[in-house]
Amino acid sequence: MPALTVDRNDHVHVVWNKIPPESPLSYGDIYYSRFDGTSWSEPINLSNTGDKCYTPNIAVDGQNNLHVVWHYVGGYRKHPVYHTTWSEAMGWVTPSLLLDSAGTSLPMAVDPSGKLHLAWDEESSFFHSKFEGAVLSSPVSIYAIQRTGTVHFDLAIAVDRQGRVHVVWGQCGPTVTNNIADTSIHHSVGEAGMWSPAVKIKISTKEGGPPAIAIDSLDRVHLVWSGGYGGFYAQWDGTKWSTPRKIIDGNIPAIAMDSKDNIHTLWLVSERDEEGKIKEDFFHMIGSFR
Repeated sequence: MPALTVDRNDHVHVVWNKIPPESPLSYGDIYYSRFDGTSWSEPINLSNTGDKCYTPNIAVDGQNNLHVVWHYVGGYRKHPVYHTTWSEAMGWVTPSLLLDSAGTSLPMAVDPSGKLHLAWDEESSFFHSKFEGAVLSSPVSIYAIQRTGTVHFDLAIAVDRQGRVHVVWGQCGPTVTNNIADTSIHHSVGEAGMWSPAVKIKISTKEGGPPAIAIDSLDRVHLVWSGGYGGFYAQWDGTKWSTPRKIIDGNIPAIAMDSKDNIHTLWLVSERDEEGKIKEDFFHMIGSFR
């Protein structure tokens, strides 16, 4: 699953988990590349762990420094989180331990003061914290996870110009249609340490999948996610969500806004070649879906 961010120079930065073809699991090393407006840089390995990492994320702070986090396979039910940074002066620094253990999602976002925010899931709740330098503040619970008949997945986070923190996630169940669990995307807003009740954006047996969000200069929230038959988009205008619509035959999206309010999205598109083998490529889209 790729993740991307856009810096103050409108350079696009991407990280992803490069899984070896022979690997039976979805683990690999974490790679990074940059788009400078013309071409993509040669990918570099950030983790160098021998293919034991997954779920990377990337964000840029108020000083135009890059932050990358990911999970490391540390043992039975123990998946610690590692963190590295890049700056113009230091380049990439050696990764260090950030959390002893966390669920699969590690979304990050920067607020108007330049501080980074992190959300993650544990067994009983979704949590939110922000970086104080390289250290996380005390976590605050966003949402108590309901385990009975439901599965929650894939948190995403963004912060608007008023400092409000927006978090979205996917949910399967508890309702079922034709023996298939209904899936939906949910949205909650955090302000001054308080979180709003979760709002269900869309429910369908096909149109629920990993979500990603970004916020434009007017504090509109732009949401993309993948479903059973393509990639979808919806927008929150501060009051309500627009009707979702399909924009690409792709999966596992990432999204970011540049300084001109152009929306950058990245999608994984799978096709079969002439020999019937599955070929997977990332596609980068630039545009406005408003």
